[in-house]
Amino acid sequence: MAEPSSQPDTFLQSSKHTTLWPITHDDPELLIQLDNSPPQKLAADEYQIWQKLKSLNPRLYNSPIITITSFTPPPQPTQPNPAPTLHCQLDHYARLAIADTLSSNITVLSITGLLVSTDINSDPCILLGKRSKQTRIYGDSWELAPSGTLDPDLNPAHHITNDLLNHQLSKELSEEISSDFALKTALPIAIMHDPVAHSLDIIMRADLASPPPPLPTDTNWEYQSLRWLSKHKAPDFIKQNLVITPTLAVLKHLDWIT
Repeated sequence: MAEPSSQPDTFLQSSKHTTLWPITHDDPELLIQLDNSPPQKLAADEYQIWQKLKSLNPRLYNSPIITITSFTPPPQPTQPNPAPTLHCQLDHYARLAIADTLSSNITVLSITGLLVSTDINSDPCILLGKRSKQTRIYGDSWELAPSGTLDPDLNPAHHITNDLLNHQLSKELSEEISSDFALKTALPIAIMHDPVAHSLDIIMRADLASPPPPLPTDTNWEYQSLRWLSKHKAPDFIKQNLVITPTLAVLKHLDWIT
């Protein structure tokens, strides 16, 4: 079993840090264990803060989420090679939404798609979405699309498989982008901790047919607009637009930017 190709990369973000752990195809399979016990109910102070947030943003909805209880990163050079492992439990989205107010350490399990195609000039390109102003965080900013928290309803068992991750990615693509791209099987290429979003994201790369398929003009409320970004345009794009730090971390990992 080969060692990862690089050490974890850390990126400064609003006085916090985003950390990316690469996953190689030679690493052991990613293990995600889920405790399906019912989540603890919101305390009185949590419920009060949540109700206030909902009054400010009616888009907020208290759906079930999966949160991290422990995490063993992918193996690094000079270290043993255990499988990257996540132990998870069920929780409430409301508890995530109020995390900054209460300074809690909650971390939600999320998935981010890295959809890759090739343009007519044979330049690789990826899909980006500009987030709505009504999203919980990162409003008016560009990010890899689609992305979202893992849906506990997709996993009645205690082990989240790569097939379930692919199903979740397809679900996010359908809901957020309103398009049915023909995706090849996606594979995890990295795990990333985003302390601003209170998330641990599994970055799933999926290759599409070339040239990139046309994008819909109507998306759901989470994105204002979508675009394909080619590799040679990436350095100028990030200078001229607000791009979230986790997406910059992935672009750097791909050697698209320095």
